[in-house]
Amino acid sequence: MPYSIKPHTSYLDKSFKTSHTRSYIMAMQINMHGLAFSIYNPDKNKFVGLQYYLFDMKKEPADFPQVFDLILNEYPWFAFPYMDFYCLIQNSFSTLIPLPLFKSEHKNLYLGFNHPFQENHRIVFDELKNTGSANVYYLPNPLAEKVKEFWPNAHIAHYSS
Repeated sequence: MPYSIKPHTSYLDKSFKTSHTRSYIMAMQINMHGLAFSIYNPDKNKFVGLQYYLFDMKKEPADFPQVFDLILNEYPWFAFPYMDFYCLIQNSFSTLIPLPLFKSEHKNLYLGFNHPFQENHRIVFDELKNTGSANVYYLPNPLAEKVKEFWPNAHIAHYSS
């Protein structure tokens, strides 16, 4: 793993202030090939930041905390507290279950029916009210722990939710 990481695409508006992150909303999407995040200022109804990191090699979920640390080395404000933080995890290990048939205590059975067991992952679900279903998916433990360490108020969801 390299000692530094540079964004493939980076835009920080001149109005972006690191001292105002508590009034911004950060949204992030991460997968094995890259990570992207945007920073939104609801007071001005304006996106004030956008960065995209394209990984040169496919990353494993255990590498995500190290990627976060490398970004933090370059941009200390990356881990500052934000008003809201949303993290979308993109992977192909998910399945939809109709809510009338869904029981949270059986989520491992639903996911295990369609996908092989994933080591060092937790099984979580998002309730999709508009479709009347639950999206059950694997969430990498290292990613969930690092996100909650940096942003305790984080909302983590599957990208298809």
